[in-house]
Amino acid sequence: MSKLEIDIFGGVEREKSIQSKRKGSDNERAVAKFFSEWVGEKFVRVPSSGGLSASWQGNRFLTGDVVPVSETSTFVFSIEAKFYKELKFGVLGKRNKIYGFWQQAVRDAELAKKIPLLIVRHNGMPKGEFVIFIDREIDFLPCVGSGFDTGTNKYVWGYNSTTLAEKMSYREFLVFYLKEEYKVWQS
Repeated sequence: MSKLEIDIFGGVEREKSIQSKRKGSDNERAVAKFFSEWVGEKFVRVPSSGGLSASWQGNRFLTGDVVPVSETSTFVFSIEAKFYKELKFGVLGKRNKIYGFWQQAVRDAELAKKIPLLIVRHNGMPKGEFVIFIDREIDFLPCVGSGFDTGTNKYVWGYNSTTLAEKMSYREFLVFYLKEEYKVWQS
């Protein structure tokens, strides 16, 4: 038994949780790389993502898991990143893990006064490929999963990140998203 497996009370610490944390951190770095390339500005994972000290928790700049480096960035999304062993896409209901991840993305975005964006991947997906969930339908892109969020009374759609980045620049995506937001606001 390695030292990592024994905690101070003599119990067994799960090596799996250490690997899981490393896997999540690696995923957040990959997400930061994706957004850096797509958006055209540097993104990084939030230090100690998910466990910020009290002195950082009130900083609305640091909500989500991945943020732009520049404090003057106009990036309007709060990014929640998840990497899970197995995820089911298709119809997203309350029993689906993605629904819970989306709820977390919404809470973080509200704190930052930003728009929620959930980016997920699971074991077996090609390296650097993700599924991005937003609360807007992009009717010219194939949707890999969707569902109704009863908390926000909005539908949520998931899109393959590679397809999205190939079909739309970030600027086009932002204009599309905000134009749709304006239509919703006007109705």
